[in-house]
Amino acid sequence: TTSSPSARPTPPPTTPKPTTSRPTLPPVDEPTTEMPSARPTPVPTTPKPTTSSPTASPSVRPTPPPTTNAPTPNPTPQPTDRPTSNPTPAPTPPPTNPAPVAGFCPESSSTLLGQHYAGHTCFEGLGDSNVGTTEAECDVDGGEWVPYDCAAADAYFRDVGGSAWDYAEYFEPAWSNQCCSSDGVPSLTADIGYVGIPGKATFDAGSSTTTLHASGGDIWGKADGFRYAYRPFRGDGVIYALVRPQTRTSPWTKSGVMWRASLDANGANVGLFLTGDHGLIAQYRPSPGAESVYVHADWADRNAPVWVAIVRVYGRYFDFYKSDDAVTWTKFGKTVDVQMGNDVFVGVAASAQNNGALTVAPSQYFGFKEY
Repeated sequence: TTSSPSARPTPPPTTPKPTTSRPTLPPVDEPTTEMPSARPTPVPTTPKPTTSSPTASPSVRPTPPPTTNAPTPNPTPQPTDRPTSNPTPAPTPPPTNPAPVAGFCPESSSTLLGQHYAGHTCFEGLGDSNVGTTEAECDVDGGEWVPYDCAAADAYFRDVGGSAWDYAEYFEPAWSNQCCSSDGVPSLTADIGYVGIPGKATFDAGSSTTTLHASGGDIWGKADGFRYAYRPFRGDGVIYALVRPQTRTSPWTKSGVMWRASLDANGANVGLFLTGDHGLIAQYRPSPGAESVYVHADWADRNAPVWVAIVRVYGRYFDFYKSDDAVTWTKFGKTVDVQMGNDVFVGVAASAQNNGALTVAPSQYFGFKEY
């Protein structure tokens, strides 16, 4: 494996004034997921009548079931009683909704990411960013514009009635997309290309943190060596994550988000990475086996986490974004044209740029939105 070319771009003499753009992050226009209907009451079986002791009940012989059926919440008529050895009054029909109110995560296929960022709300004010209240309006109302996590969102959603809530159509799809692990976790992981030390990936659902342990020569040149936590993706969309500083194993240690056409070492890809010494760098490989191409770097000494995002539209055009708060996004570099096909991979990637060491590279809140 070769290390990064020595002919890397040098820092620009002056830092161009960034332009700002605000992608639709996080999404709010997902179709509402309908809540499952209540489970129908099973039809009770009728055991053979048995004779009980006269002392156990005023009646020695059980009363046979009535010939007519009493209505229940289920449209199918159900028997209201069945004979037992000690007859009791017919049970009271169950309430129409005996189950507790469900949250917005599909319980059979996903897990709530409790500390995942869910949005902002106007504390002591009205409404939420997802239905129109803005930070400026909140200030006018004398409120405080504060972020809240998925655990708080789920508790509130249940408290106000779940899917029966008047505003469920706005909040349920948005919160489900951001807060449920089936939507937000890069569940597959592998070493891509040659790595000197096998890597691994771990995921903590409580903090929504994916941590890569990665060796590898670099994500650069004509072929890569790195660790990837990923998932399949189809079509256009955006991927994003809060990337935290990694263990420095080289000035060009890298960790960040990546679109990738294949899992081959020389696959076409587009990435936005936090480096060991050189701040953020945007780069891409236009086709399999081609040289990697530098797009833009900020050459900043970054010791704090940074939000990064990459948007794909029309199947081939990619834009890079960065943010300090996941609210105001700044375009990072120029638009690039990379044709990958409709079915690709998205996720978080890390390389130590050192095959004799492992970098530990955490990132939080990885998410995506299909356009």
